[in-house]
Amino acid sequence: MTIGTPTSIGTVTSATGNTASIVITTSANIDATNLVVVFVHIPSDALITVSSVSDGTNTYAKAAAIDNGANFDSEIWYKEGATAVGSGGSITITLSGTTTGNNGYGAEAVKVTGIATTSALDKTATQNASTASPSVTTATLSQADEIAFGTSMQGNGLTTYTEAATFTNLFNVTPGAINRAGDGYKIVAATTAVTYAPTFSASRSTQTVLATFKAAPQTFVSGPKWDSGSFAIEIVSYG
Repeated sequence: MTIGTPTSIGTVTSATGNTASIVITTSANIDATNLVVVFVHIPSDALITVSSVSDGTNTYAKAAAIDNGANFDSEIWYKEGATAVGSGGSITITLSGTTTGNNGYGAEAVKVTGIATTSALDKTATQNASTASPSVTTATLSQADEIAFGTSMQGNGLTTYTEAATFTNLFNVTPGAINRAGDGYKIVAATTAVTYAPTFSASRSTQTVLATFKAAPQTFVSGPKWDSGSFAIEIVSYG
């Protein structure tokens, strides 16, 4: 099945902390069988991670996450084969504790069609480094048709974010007063390992996450057969 173009369904940022949960108010419907992907960036004065994500109808799973062991955390969560939810709903990201200080937070969500409704997550890769040029690479993919989502956050400096080559930028946000994060995607047509390597304008503590998801399997429907008496023709359409 053809993978669709990811569509934003909401984003939220805050310049300061002091919250135990992050809420994205959805700006578009979540349609039945969508894959929904949520990017989360938490720069806090103490290390805070994500405990759960839910929109009240769908419960999300963690694809991958990375932190610096002290105060910065980046994560990707997802729901495959989603149940429909109307626009104006809430995606609630529950945290492991209360964020503190002036670092704030950020979260973004997208939906995409054409993804497997079960066992969609394939490969992941993460990196924690002090760098202006983060780079993560997956293992060889399980199938040729997949979509890759990457996210990278840099703390302690309001730098600029440039999307990775061959990726399309989804969001370029400021999760907190002095932090920068970006999210992008790439649709692939080969099992070759995927590399996500965005760049920042300076070297800082950087947390980078990459996850790939498999396209839904091709299906076919047999049409009517025509029999001339000596041979038969069967029409098959693929979707």
